[in-house]
Amino acid sequence: MIIYPTELIALGLWLLAPALALGLLVLYAVHARFGARLGLRPWRAASLLVLFGIAIAALILLYAPASMARPLGLRDIRILGWQTFWAPVGFVAELLALPVALWLGRGR
Repeated sequence: MIIYPTELIALGLWLLAPALALGLLVLYAVHARFGARLGLRPWRAASLLVLFGIAIAALILLYAPASMARPLGLRDIRILGWQTFWAPVGFVAELLALPVALWLGRGR
């Protein structure tokens, strides 16, 4: 079975999209609640969250030790009768990227 680069990118985005959406919702909630006090720039923080989330997920998938591969790897599940994939690695990556994006997304 040959996997082309475009298929690999599409699968990666499919696995990271729910985690990215949840991370952006959390970022929006933090901005709505504490945005003025923190001096948060929402577009800057959101773009940093997306970039760092994708980068951390790629680094985890490429360089994680073998003991982490099984719990964080690709899983085949059934949701409402549809067979699909999901991977906890996206949520772990967004959890690690959120504080960094909040910290770097502040204004001066």
